[in-house]
Parts: sequence; structure tokens; C-alpha cells
Amino acid sequence: MRPHRLLFGAAIATVFVSAVHCGEPVAGGWKMPMFDIAGAGCDVEDEDDACTSCAGESCCAEIEACDGDCILAYETYYECLILPDGAWSGFSSVYCRDRAGIDRTNARPLVDCFDRCAHDDACGLEPIAAFEPPANDHTAFSAAGFLEAYCNGCHFLGSFPELSAQLSTFTIDTSWTRPFADPRWLALVDYDVAVTRAPIILCGVHPDSLPDECFAVPGVEPGFFGKAEKFPPPGSTTITDYGGGTVPVQCSFAADGFSCPQPSRFERARMVSWIVGGTPRH
Repeated sequence: MRPHRLLFGAAIATVFVSAVHCGEPVAGGWKMPMFDIAGAGCDVEDEDDACTSCAGESCCAEIEACDGDCILAYETYYECLILPDGAWSGFSSVYCRDRAGIDRTNARPLVDCFDRCAHDDACGLEPIAAFEPPANDHTAFSAAGFLEAYCNGCHFLGSFPELSAQLSTFTIDTSWTRPFADPRWLALVDYDVAVTRAPIILCGVHPDSLPDECFAVPGVEPGFFGKAEKFPPPGSTTITDYGGGTVPVQCSFAADGFSCPQPSRFERARMVSWIVGGTPRH
């Protein structure tokens, strides 16, 4: 593959689509085209897979037109999607596109073009994040399942009567004892409440640096969300202040009787992506 050389003021940089990383598996057969700064150009070779071929054949003009600001924006976008070890972060392309400001930069044509390769014959489809995803799709993420696993122990109907005005009720299961104990759990999780409280959920579970909007959430005391991964609280020693009511938070259903289960960084990113993606039910 031939490198394309672009000028950045007095400096010269080599810009390319990597034949290795363009076809990098992400999850469930989905692959992410990568725009890097240390490899070969956009010519397609016989050994390239369908994802690489699509990106190289369809997007060469956009690759060659990408200048310094475009490269920086795309790198920010890619680093949001893919962790340093090559694993998918769990954040959706929609979330990372907004975080990198792609639509406000000249990287937009490049990302738009790569997005057109996200189909079954090329890079595959990005895994679904939905409230109730298809039962037969093992790559899909369930927001309802996240709430049941990590939130409903404190957010079931009647859990903390003294905090009823401040505490969201995500499940109407008044006899909640442990995650997924009731076979009807999905029907009991309240989709409408989850959607209404989505901005608060996003700020509470976010896995890294909080978006600016988390520092001024309507209906929440300023400064309440001051760090990432505020919820769920670990439970072992945490005292959580809810608008003047101080309550010890613990998970009695846990093996040790108090340490609340914690979602992985990946799960947190998927929950954020469900919210940013418009909180789809299916």
C-alpha cells in the first residue's frame, strides 16, 4: 500500500488506512475501520478483508482530503471507541462521534464514509443497545438488565420510604430481594422512569471524565455529580447524601451482605451509549 503524504505547515506527516486495523474485530462480528498515522495508503490488496476493502475502495478520496485537524478529530473518535489494548470501549459510534466533535470538523466526510461500510457484507453492524434487546442477539446490551443487576436493589418501590421524594423507582417490584430473582423482572422494570431519569443515570454511571452537562443537571443539587462512577456505590463504607437525608447504602443480597456489585467499565459505557442513542426500547 502506498502512503499519502500531507503537509502540516512546515511538517510532513504520513497518513493512511491500516490494512491490519481496518479489519480489526470489535464485537459480535462488527469491525471498526481505523485511520492511523503510521502505515500504508488506501489501495486495496488481495489479502485485505471485506471491511478493509470497503474502507479503501469507498473512502480513498475522504482519506486523502483529511488534513491535520481532521486527523486529530478522527484519532479522538477512534480512541473513544477502541481502548489501547485494542478492545472495544463499549461506547457507541454515536457517542464517540459527539465526544470528538466529528460533525463540527472536516473529519465528518471521512466518518460518514466509514459508516457506510457498517453492513453485513463489509464491517458488520454495531451491536445493539436497547432497553429490551432481541433475546437471540448475544451481542446486544439490555439497559433494563443493567438496572436490575446494579440499581434496583436501592431503586425498587418502597426501598427507602424516607427518601421517596428523591429516589427514582426503576422497578415496581415491592418485594425485590436480589437481581433477577423474580422471573417477571423485565415486566416490572419501568421503562418510562428510566427514560425520564436518563440524564441522571448517565451522570451517575459514566465510566470516565463527566460531560459538562453533568455539573448542572436539572433537579439535582449542583456538584452532586463530581466524579465518574458515582453509582452504584460500593456499599462497604459508603454513606450517600440525598438532598439532606444521609443513609448508609449497602446491598444485603450480596455474598458479604453489604458490598454492592459494580458494573464493568464496558457495561457503564454501554449504558451511556443507550442513553445517548435515544433510549430505544427495542
